[in-house]
Order: sequence, then C-alpha cells, then structure tokens
Amino acid sequence: MHRIHRLVKERIFFPDRILASSFSRNTVSNLEAALGQWPECCAVKTQTLHSLGHRVIRQAWQRGYLRLPEVPLEPGDVDGRLYQMALREVRQRQLPFRDKLETLDQEDFLTYVSVCSVFAKVSCTMLT
Repeated sequence: MHRIHRLVKERIFFPDRILASSFSRNTVSNLEAALGQWPECCAVKTQTLHSLGHRVIRQAWQRGYLRLPEVPLEPGDVDGRLYQMALREVRQRQLPFRDKLETLDQEDFLTYVSVCSVFAKVSCTMLT
C-alpha cells in the first residue's frame, strides 16, 4: 500500500489507473482501509482476483473474443462452462499453449486467468 501511495503522491500513476487486488474479500477490505488513510488514493480501485478474472472473461465475451454459450448459464455453472469453453477453443485453434492448458484443472485454470488478467492490467496501465 505504501508503494501505491508513493506512486500516486509522486504522480507516477493516476490513482484511477491503479487496481489493487488480492485473493480474498477480507484482504481487499484491508487494502481499501489502508488506502483510505491517504485522500489522494481514494480513486484507487480494489477487487478480488477472482472477480477480476470474471470481469476479463465477460469483457472478452462482449468484444467477441469468446462465443456465448448455446444455453443460458446458471450462476453455479459459470466457472465450469468457461473452463470447458476455453479448452474447446484452444483445441480447435491448436494454440501452442494447448498442452500446458490441458494439464490444469478448473481451479488452477481460473487462478491462471486471474493472474494473467492482473499482469495485463498492470502492463496496460504502465503503457498509458
């Protein structure tokens, strides 16, 4: 949190271009409380890695990078369907990372997606 505060205070990044994330809601709440002590950091966004991963996947659907499922998903089915859809796409396109993806179980896959989305967000933030 001190690093985020320094980056904002020294105007290296605008606070609304920073996303602070963690695995649990409790830790994210702690991040929000800690950042709240500095008024200049009030625009820093916070989110769990899981919800960030879901947001990235939803945006991929909206932008046409992923096909929508043929049948509506029940809330409890989303993770499993997304995992199966990703496997199907990778197999059909014969992408070079197919073998690595095949070794991941659903939970590891969703964690991997979350981590990748964080790195993508950081990279995009650093470029803008």
